[in-house]
Amino acid sequence: MNPIMAFIINSGYGISFTYLYEIYLFSGTVLKLNSSGQEIVANNEKFLPFSSIILTKGEFNDSAENIINLTGIFETNGIDKKMNLAGCKIKIFYYYDKVLFPLVTYFITEFIKNDLDFTLKCEPETTKYNQSLLLLYSKTCRANFGDSKCAIDTSRYRK
Repeated sequence: MNPIMAFIINSGYGISFTYLYEIYLFSGTVLKLNSSGQEIVANNEKFLPFSSIILTKGEFNDSAENIINLTGIFETNGIDKKMNLAGCKIKIFYYYDKVLFPLVTYFITEFIKNDLDFTLKCEPETTKYNQSLLLLYSKTCRANFGDSKCAIDTSRYRK
């Protein structure tokens, strides 16, 4: 039986699944954790039940300003108070019916430590650049400034 950690109800049909996390530390170590109370083996990889990480909030929009908040508790074999996870890459998967499905690969932009627990704010890499990867267009132009489709003479804007 799969551990029930997240439960979605849609039109009266319930689906239970577990979140799995790969956290890439700056030391090169990869923490493989899950949101259940037991060890899970998926794709020949062990995901350990330490730190009880759960996904508490996910906001996604068409401007790529996406945010995922995770919470968990400090544990010796999981995430401990000595760690600094800000800037680390995190891959989030969900595990359903013994199949691993990738959800997102984000970066931890905030690591908020409390006495016994923590919160991770995760955002896509595009937040590093403070812009969306989508092309920006005006009403009259469908080109990027200076590219082959752009009619502007860029030499007029150089010094």
